[in-house]
Amino acid sequence: MRCVSLISLSLLLSSALHADALASAWHPSPMHAPSFHRSIHATVHGTTHSAAHGTVPTSFQRSRATAQRTVHQPGTLSRLGKSPSHFQSGRHGCELHMMASKASASASDSKTSDETARRLLRECAKEERSIPLLNELVAALETSSKVQAEKPKRALLGDWKLAFASDADAAAVFTTGQGGGVFSVVECALLRLQKSNVAKVIEVSRRFGPFGNEKRSLSGKWGVVDGTFRLRYTSMLNVQREEEAPPQHAAVSYVGSISHVSPRCLVLRLVQNDEKQSLSDVKTSGSFVVFCRLPKGVDPELSELQVETEDK
Repeated sequence: MRCVSLISLSLLLSSALHADALASAWHPSPMHAPSFHRSIHATVHGTTHSAAHGTVPTSFQRSRATAQRTVHQPGTLSRLGKSPSHFQSGRHGCELHMMASKASASASDSKTSDETARRLLRECAKEERSIPLLNELVAALETSSKVQAEKPKRALLGDWKLAFASDADAAAVFTTGQGGGVFSVVECALLRLQKSNVAKVIEVSRRFGPFGNEKRSLSGKWGVVDGTFRLRYTSMLNVQREEEAPPQHAAVSYVGSISHVSPRCLVLRLVQNDEKQSLSDVKTSGSFVVFCRLPKGVDPELSELQVETEDK
């Protein structure tokens, strides 16, 4: 009996060893793994020693366990560093790109308008002007320019010099009507649009012969209502600097369309505000005036014309 038991025990041990040999053959341990497996472990986990000995680094086990817990827990996006705001950034990025494109287009339009305004003022300064070219440049400014709709009044504040009037009716709005005649000619007309809605036109005329220049002025109120320019004179100072009522043609109110305004140029279309003409006549009117800005004020112009200055 003892012999039989020993034989059975030997057979069992032999079977176990054989099974273990087969398992080792089909599932090699990390120590017997090929070298490229060891190099991958070493690269991923940053430790050649652990990979060479067939052990998985503890950091990898912790990170894997953390990832498994995180995937199934609420707020996974935040823990992975991808909060909802990150997913919305694409839309916001598109909006920013669109805003940048609009700003670039606006800057390009502004540059084009400035160049057109320079050309207009250069043509106005010539002794022989091209009327078709002036009409073309004004039309270009009206189609390309965007008047400062938010604060147009601020853009108009300052001192301006009349550079061109398309006809006598347009020029009459900014002159007294007494400076020009058989023996005199209007040298310049200056427009002052000041704070507190104060408006003033200064006219200087030159008489033929050994006479000095004459200075007259119109005073009144101005404003911008719903994007429409409004002007009304209330008094006049004659050559003797005596106050009197404005001339008949100036004793009316005017409404105007601000065709263009920039730091150097102003274009207005004006009509009389009476029952016969409506605001729709402003934009269809062929009459217009062009002003250039006087950054140093009116006094340099008045001094050159040898008349009394304004800002002493």
